[in-house]
Amino acid sequence: MGSRVCRISAHSISDAWFQVVRAALEVGSDYPITRGSFVGHQRRELESLVLAIEAPGTRPFSPVLPRGMPPVADDESIQKHFEEYWLSPDKAEDEEYTHGERIHPQLEPLIKMLRETPDTNQACIEVGRPEDIFLENPPCLRLIDYKLRSGILSAHAYFRSWDIWVGLPADLGGLQLLNEFISSEVGCQPGPLFVYSKGAHLYDYQWKMASQYAGYSLKDGSGSPRSLRRWGMARERRCGLLVMRGPMFSKKTFRLIEELSGRTEYAGQKVQAFKPARDTRSGEGTITAHSGASFPAWKVSSSREILELVKDDTDMVGIDEAQFFDDELPQVCRELMKEREVIVAGLNLDFRAEPFGPMPQILALATDVVVLKAICVICGKDADYSQRMIDGKPARRDDPTILIGGSERYEARCRNCYVEPC
Repeated sequence: MGSRVCRISAHSISDAWFQVVRAALEVGSDYPITRGSFVGHQRRELESLVLAIEAPGTRPFSPVLPRGMPPVADDESIQKHFEEYWLSPDKAEDEEYTHGERIHPQLEPLIKMLRETPDTNQACIEVGRPEDIFLENPPCLRLIDYKLRSGILSAHAYFRSWDIWVGLPADLGGLQLLNEFISSEVGCQPGPLFVYSKGAHLYDYQWKMASQYAGYSLKDGSGSPRSLRRWGMARERRCGLLVMRGPMFSKKTFRLIEELSGRTEYAGQKVQAFKPARDTRSGEGTITAHSGASFPAWKVSSSREILELVKDDTDMVGIDEAQFFDDELPQVCRELMKEREVIVAGLNLDFRAEPFGPMPQILALATDVVVLKAICVICGKDADYSQRMIDGKPARRDDPTILIGGSERYEARCRNCYVEPC
């Protein structure tokens, strides 16, 4: 297919694995294997892969696979492989080499160099050796170059050949764990990870599993909008507004987190979440459900801030506690849903059983609505109402509309058990 550079930007290692698998299926070229591992088979190869990972320290490293598909790796096995193969200088009698045998002797002088001259361009670990040219299976990893700037250590690695399905998760995990080790010794923070390979590939016996995982059909060439955009083959991104509405304790935030996490873990999509600054119940940088489930989120003081913070490559935007936002939120949702999917979770009724904040307008814009129910604390039936309680009694009608709280201030009730404030 000629020389083509496949550039992929990923958030995490698992996200990177998903995108590289999809890219190989989409735009890789098939070659017969004539030397090295699996001679006689074929590999589907990306001719020039440039991979940048923004937050490689995000756990888990290991890919999340659909139920029933054998795991590629888990974080425990990646950690063990790192300790035995990357960090230890020892090798078994039947091994021609290990990464650790070649990396370990260079660690002490590398750490000393970075401590004494942090701006150096010479902090490079050479894994490949000239005599490797005579090996039947020379090391795939050839070098790891480090750059320390503003207290952040980035790693830059080159693989001459790279098994995407099995090798990539373990190798990226190894590179990150090595960067974390070096950073702890130098006294800096581990930063982004950059990898280049002219031979990242899937073996033919892996194609079926990779296709099932990536949701890709070899026959019709369907692909992920996000991954396709990375190499100029973008299809139209899904757009729309899904609203999850219900009373307190109807698991709105949990369902929102579940949806956002699934898009990140299983579809490799870029997701951003937002919550109103006035909601102080969860952590500073997360939305958190009553169950304890959480998802990273920006806290904003106004709806307009969301438009300023959403990045161009974001596929989905999640907005929690929509009822607490200002009246501009419907217009913000209208703008966002033109180019991406938006999911909004919020209370449709306040404690007086009246429409809450901007929720009526948002529901009017929705392309899909999920009606959630809680369980009535009085009779156990489906609950649609949020009863505010003050000193064990229903709140007065003239109480403030917004009063942040949880089970200490609110109860879910059905229509018959709900007491209208007076």
